[in-house]
Amino acid sequence: MPNRFQNHEFLRLRVRALDCTRVVGSLKSSTPICHLPSAIQVPVYRQLKTLAIFAAAAFPSQRALAQRQTATNTNGWLVFNADVALNEKWAILFDASARRSGTWDEPMANFVRGGLAYEITDDVRVAVGLNWSRTYPYGELPAAYPVTERRIWEQVQLSHELGKFDFSHRYRLEQRFRSRRNDPDVDQIDY
Repeated sequence: MPNRFQNHEFLRLRVRALDCTRVVGSLKSSTPICHLPSAIQVPVYRQLKTLAIFAAAAFPSQRALAQRQTATNTNGWLVFNADVALNEKWAILFDASARRSGTWDEPMANFVRGGLAYEITDDVRVAVGLNWSRTYPYGELPAAYPVTERRIWEQVQLSHELGKFDFSHRYRLEQRFRSRRNDPDVDQIDY
């Protein structure tokens, strides 16, 4: 019957410490040849080391915590997507999104994106298009002013099957033109 403690680290270290005793004549000396930590010190040391690493990761310094501001926002998104085929190879892409904060009374952002897609093969599709978006100050930590952005985008979409599953990978490149303001009170937009 196997001993239920035979794999326990405590017992392995104690046996190793006993094996380090030297034999003088026919009598065993209790003086060890090698210096090993006691069977009690090693498990406690490892437990304390593990506890110290956990505490350092779980409880960052007060200075690190003081630099971060957080807020909780309840948000909702209303999104419309369209992929309209013109023929076997060409399609029009369109999506629009209205994002609201709180109980839909506070605007977060609006997006409108349109594009033209061409299907090279059944598994490869390319597209180009334009995007317009506007983000608004919202929530407990609002931005200083609304930001308008215009984008030109290009994408490649690769499709494949794996067993019963269909996969689609979209790689998109976007050139972003964001509005800037030197004075938040002036409504002039500079790109």
